[in-house]
Amino acid sequence: MHGIGTLLTGMKITGREFFTKKVTEQYPENRETLEISPRFRGRLTMPTDENGNKLDQAGPSVPVEIMGLGEVPVSGDIFNAVSDALQGKNILCLSAKQENCKTVGASVALAYGQKVGAETADDINLAKQLNIMLKGLNVNPEAVVMDIGTAAVGYGYEYAASTMDRIRLAALQQSDADLQMPILAAVCNDTWGVKESTASVEDEPAWGCQEERAISMEVATAAADLVGGADAVVLRHPESVATIKKFITELV
Repeated sequence: MHGIGTLLTGMKITGREFFTKKVTEQYPENRETLEISPRFRGRLTMPTDENGNKLDQAGPSVPVEIMGLGEVPVSGDIFNAVSDALQGKNILCLSAKQENCKTVGASVALAYGQKVGAETADDINLAKQLNIMLKGLNVNPEAVVMDIGTAAVGYGYEYAASTMDRIRLAALQQSDADLQMPILAAVCNDTWGVKESTASVEDEPAWGCQEERAISMEVATAAADLVGGADAVVLRHPESVATIKKFITELV
């Protein structure tokens, strides 16, 4: 569980010691619920705290995002539990996909009144089809956020950008109501896994500090997404958050 624009993402990370140190220093209230597994995946135990007590708040900030696991059936069960525990907290659950939209979309948006992310590959037709499927389940379009995918700059980003352009043009110029939902770009998913972010100084001494490289990749991709039509981005590093926050303030 994590607030949009915070460090807590529960996704692939590099540098176990650095990640743990940053989290425990900046978000001490989450120190006991953060777990780092041997595969460098961070996660927050949900929907109970370290003592097994039911959560009564959606920290560290609101609104928040709940990111499910990769396994489709398990994700639906997790979303149900989290949506119930945090009912009324205005959370965004990521994500409903074509294969689980009935389970995730209907339960999250209809049963618990939460927001649901509609995740597809970089394809305008797939994005529209999933939005129509959610609408067919009587999910209010205002409760849907599109997660159409992105890519780290330099790693096929042009294709992701062109998909976002097509969706925005269809929504604004052609008034396509099925593509007028907000767009969320999970930037940290892609930028923290590329070589520029993962290669150590020992492996690539000419590239400089590994942490600074990763931040630069995250900031560059987030800025491109926001200019290209994304309404929100998901970031990992606090310095990236501060830089993009300043960028948005100056942009608007």
